[in-house]
Formats: sequence, C-alpha cells, structure tokens
Amino acid sequence: MSGLENLPQVGDMLGRFRLVRQQGRGGMGVVFLATDTQLHIDVALKVLSLPDADQTVISRFKHEVLLARRVSHPGICRIFDLHHENGLFFITMEFCNGMLLESLLQKVGVLSPWHTGQII
Repeated sequence: MSGLENLPQVGDMLGRFRLVRQQGRGGMGVVFLATDTQLHIDVALKVLSLPDADQTVISRFKHEVLLARRVSHPGICRIFDLHHENGLFFITMEFCNGMLLESLLQKVGVLSPWHTGQII
C-alpha cells in the first residue's frame, strides 16, 4: 500500500491550512496550494505518504527539513516547517507561482546554458 489513497482532498483542512488546489503528485505524496488561515498567506503544502510506523523515514524527513531551512537562494523555495496532523506528515513551504519546468520544456524545448542560468 503506497499511502496515497488516504491523502486529503482539495477543500480539506489540515490544521490551519485549507487545501485550495492540487499542484502535483508523485510517489512521495501530493503538493497543494494551500491557504494559511491564521496568517492569510498562500503556501505550498506537500503531504507525505509515509508509513506510520517507519520512524527512520520520519526522522530522515525531519533532518532534511532542518537542513533545507538553512538554504537561502532566489532560485530555491523556502521551507517553513514540518507538521503532523490527523496522522499525516506535511511540509509547508514558500508558494512560487509560475510555470512548471515540465511545461516550459514542452513549450520551448531544450534550454540553452544561457537560458538555464537565467531561470536559476
């Protein structure tokens, strides 16, 4: 069982976050645009599909969140926090509105080194 079948849906609340729309889906979970109902800001919220009993994986994600919070670069979204609500772990991070890299590549094809440098 992957854990993806028990993930929340658009419109649900996870703690103080209301899920607005799904942004992406992968083997590790689902990313939503969400609204922080206390701060009234949009965030990206990644719900992780983790086995409840696997403390090693949970510890690894906590460590990765702590490391990612130390990174500051205009080309990298900021990580805010790791949360645990209703048996689900999720990461809140800066929401960066824009085109997905996959969509850009479909539109323009292979990027030159110069264009790649402009994106980063």
